[in-house]
Parts: sequence; structure tokens; C-alpha cells
Amino acid sequence: VFIADFPDGGLFKMGIQGGLATNANQIANLGPTLGQPVFGKDGSLYLSRSVTTGGSSSGDIVQVDPANGSIIRTVVSGLACPAGLSVDPLSGDLFFDNQCIGASLENPSLYRVRNPASANPTLEVYATLPATPNGAISFAPDGTLYVVSGYTDPNPPVLRIGGTNTTPTITPTGVTSIYWVTVGEAQANGAAKSLIVLSGGAANPTLSLVDLTANRFLLDIPNPVSYTHLR
Repeated sequence: VFIADFPDGGLFKMGIQGGLATNANQIANLGPTLGQPVFGKDGSLYLSRSVTTGGSSSGDIVQVDPANGSIIRTVVSGLACPAGLSVDPLSGDLFFDNQCIGASLENPSLYRVRNPASANPTLEVYATLPATPNGAISFAPDGTLYVVSGYTDPNPPVLRIGGTNTTPTITPTGVTSIYWVTVGEAQANGAAKSLIVLSGGAANPTLSLVDLTANRFLLDIPNPVSYTHLR
């Protein structure tokens, strides 16, 4: 398991037994605003950095060596606050959005990086979300995306977006979440059956399991950890 420390930039490599994130298992420091790593379909390890050097539009997506955390190459650069990095299970392409807070920096685009493992990946806008700033992205096995939009709003909606094998139509799920969303259980056809979301407000966060097929909450865990840690 690879864990990124967002504010400090530490990248930790944990064994299957888990444990504490300490200097003993920190394999690199890649600078502040380090996003959670993801593995591509080809086994490559990728992560986002919101700001490296040179200002607010100097973020990037990089490929990292899982052995020592060193940067192998820059996949795309010149980005403002890339976040929510996720891998499309159909194409293997990378998806991310913009988590910037500030009128001059916020961008409603949901981005797609085509062919990230190639020598010349291409960056494009996959869909335009209805609000800013935007939060986590999670894919169902059938390729449908779930995204939290406008996460600073009182009730940030979780949106469903058509996958790369269909039209990227945006529809509300009726579920809200503070920044975070993860697909829980999947149906036999690969569609999401449930979502894990964070509700209740930053001062009183509740980790919830929501059944999309029945539109009901299955489980609530009040105050699981601090909001900052969950992010």
C-alpha cells in the first residue's frame, strides 16, 4: 500500500500488515500537495502534485518508481491543482479534476489523460462539471465515474458520469458527500451498487455506505477520524 502525505509530500510504502507511517517506511519526499497514488492497468504507479515550483499552474501528473519513490517521468505538466487521480478500468486512461479554491484558479473541467504509459500522452477535457472546486473521482467496474462536485457547498452532490464506452452524460445520484467518494460494492453487470461517502459536515463527519439500487443508507460511522485525515 502506498500512502501520500498531502501537506508534507512524504510517500510511504506499507506492507500487508499495515502499521504506522514513519520515517522507517517513507521511501521519498516529492514535495507538498502530493496526491494519493494510483496503479495503472499496466502496473505503473502514478500520482498528482498540485503545485511543484513556479506558481499555481505548475502542478503535474508523474510516474513514480514503486521501489524507491523516485520520479521516472512527467506524464503531463502545467496543471492547476490536479486532484482525484483515478484510473479508467476500460481504457486504462488517467482521470483527474481541479480542487483549487479561489476564483482565478478554479476550473470545472474533468480531465482525461489518454495513453498515459505511452511516450506522448495527450490531455483533454472529458466533461465539464457544474461547480467548483471538485473532489474525489471513483470508477465502477463498468467504467461509470462518480465525482463530488463543488465540495465546499453545504450539500456537495455526487454525480454519475458516463464512461469511455458511452456518452459522458452527467446525472445526479441524489447522494451528497464532503470531497470524498468511493465505489463500494458492484453489481453483476459491473455497475455500482453502493458508494462510500463522507457526509455530516466538516465539523461532524460521518462515513456512510449508500445503496444506490435502493436509494438508502446502509451504514453510518459518526466521527470516524478527523476530516483532514479522511481527505
